[in-house]
Amino acid sequence: LALYKPGQPEFYKAIGSLSCAFPGSFAVGIKVLKDAVVMSEAADKPVAFDLFKYAIRRNTHIGGDNCGRSALVAGVVAGTGATLPEAWCNETKLYKEVKA
Repeated sequence: LALYKPGQPEFYKAIGSLSCAFPGSFAVGIKVLKDAVVMSEAADKPVAFDLFKYAIRRNTHIGGDNCGRSALVAGVVAGTGATLPEAWCNETKLYKEVKA
């Protein structure tokens, strides 16, 4: 499915033909982020609340195009200073080599 429309710049042809359009994906990603903020603020012990873990799991549990949303959700959450859970890192093959 080509997303190029007549009248658009020529380089859109290459971009549009490689696109995987899921228009609702962005809106759902924003909803996931909003949920994470609400849960973070409601947590009895905000220090113990793992924003990164909650956001990624929430995104996964919603289903659908969670892979496409994961880049948005993880990027924004990481921008807040949240980090990958250490347990997840330890279970990832080659994590130590990539981090080095």
